[in-house]
Amino acid sequence: FLPRQFQVMVVELVDERHLKRAAWAFPLYLLAINLFVLPIALGGLLHFAGSTTADAETFVLSLPLASGHRWLALLAFVGGLSAATGMVIVEAIAVSTMVCNDLVMPLVLRAQPGRDVSRLPLHIRRAVIVALLLLGYLYFRLAGEAYALVSIGLISFAAVAQFAPALIGGMYWKGATRAGALAGLLAGFAMWAWTLLLPSIAKSGWLPRGFVDAGPFGVALLKPEQLFGLAGLDSLTHALLWSLVANVAAYVAVSLAKAPSAREASQAVLFVDVEEEFNWRAPFRREGYSTTATAALPEAHRRFTREQMHDWLRDRGVQLSGGDVDESPMAYRRLPEVLDHHAGTVRVLHRLRPVAVAMAGPGENDVPPL
Repeated sequence: FLPRQFQVMVVELVDERHLKRAAWAFPLYLLAINLFVLPIALGGLLHFAGSTTADAETFVLSLPLASGHRWLALLAFVGGLSAATGMVIVEAIAVSTMVCNDLVMPLVLRAQPGRDVSRLPLHIRRAVIVALLLLGYLYFRLAGEAYALVSIGLISFAAVAQFAPALIGGMYWKGATRAGALAGLLAGFAMWAWTLLLPSIAKSGWLPRGFVDAGPFGVALLKPEQLFGLAGLDSLTHALLWSLVANVAAYVAVSLAKAPSAREASQAVLFVDVEEEFNWRAPFRREGYSTTATAALPEAHRRFTREQMHDWLRDRGVQLSGGDVDESPMAYRRLPEVLDHHAGTVRVLHRLRPVAVAMAGPGENDVPPL
């Protein structure tokens, strides 16, 4: 995921059923927006053949201008500007939310547990957005003038790829740990910076060119674009190979060095065994029963009957000792769903999964009368 895709497809996902539509709509969208890339590229190469001033990144504007269709060029410019602006806005919001919720706020809550932080997240997110825009402009001034836009995009994609090992491993491997994920990210980003980011800055004139051509201090084995003597690959493939190898190796080695903590084990169960959690409620989703919490027995009766509840529990080998439909599993919201609405203000220290739950039967009181 890129941050903007994570924001739209995960954070703003309000119904799991929307994933079924996104499974075919998102690939179709990616195909549709790339349908005209090849025709425009081929048209630009044929029309501006032999030209030394033509820029392939501006073919979508220069082709209609060269043909005298100024309004078409203006329409393409406005469309591109609006798309780029929307991407920057969503990207900045997504990254600022991640930095605030996952980096800054945990430190603030740990350092000052009793402090009123109700207004702090908004100020943190605004500061992060400003910092992101300034960092983007700074990189453009350092390396952007020497690189095409697509090359800058590929450098950023290589950086985002460093999240893949921890993301995929977290979904399928219960032995993964937080320390392993952090070690993998640090190793991967360090290798990415050495083999791709620093060479791009050196080629822009901000670092000595000999750093790339001869290696630091003349050590040929440490040349960023031919690390340990590996030659014959383009710079992007070379950087991706070494960074992901370092990332995966550190991730696996550190995770295997120490067993997961109780909190990490409980988190792993929620992700690795997600199908088990989903199947627990799937029959009631198909039948149209709501999973919204309720405290009133009549409201629960309107959504499903006692017989339906007993049939469902019996099919799964669950014996009900007391309780009624208002205390059945499908009558309550799942705790993670409730906590998600308070992200940034509630810190979960540990998760437990009960072995059995016994409820008071009809007409029974949990607390004896005084």
